[in-house]
Amino acid sequence: MKTKSTTIAGAMLLLSAQFSLASSATWLSSPQDSVWETADNWTPGGPPNGASDSATFAQSSQTNVGISTSVEVNSIVFTSASNSFTLKVPPDGASGGELTVSGTGVINNNSVRQSFICANGGQIIFNNASTAGSAHMFIVNAGTFGRGHTIFNDMSSAARASIRNEAQDNFGDSPGGETIFNGTSTADHTSINNAGSIGRGHTIFNDMSSAAGASL
Repeated sequence: MKTKSTTIAGAMLLLSAQFSLASSATWLSSPQDSVWETADNWTPGGPPNGASDSATFAQSSQTNVGISTSVEVNSIVFTSASNSFTLKVPPDGASGGELTVSGTGVINNNSVRQSFICANGGQIIFNNASTAGSAHMFIVNAGTFGRGHTIFNDMSSAARASIRNEAQDNFGDSPGGETIFNGTSTADHTSINNAGSIGRGHTIFNDMSSAAGASL
């Protein structure tokens, strides 16, 4: 017969195991593949996937990183010695995927370009007061078989990132990528380019969001 204390203890162990599956971690210098969700690609264990988790990128032989599921982090940090990385939501040949940044945001501690690409239903979402980072941070929202979106909610900021909303072709059958500002979020001093002549990209401001000093 199970006692109440035994049941509670079992539940606590289960919760502990669940929380231990994700933590702050650094992308390895020689990961086994390009998949964010692969635990063996991170040290001291990962992948980062929690509201308090940080994902750090330094020197690595694998600089293309793909996200095909739903991932949340507090921050993404590129060290002063990091390579130039490209994070794709989702990876090539896939659809969907979501990266939510809900804390500090993106921090680029060097002068090399860091790129984030959303396409085919993929999304990058900035929540709370998170920021998209420096002028060396590039976001591309594209459309082939579904729009790619970057969404700023709450008090988040595009900061000084460069954003391009583009269509993959000009035949009208590829929807353009979109950047959407909600709540009191701000475009700040970002540069946003809505490209394409027919399947054109879009920038949308809702609620009390602001273009501020952005270049549109």
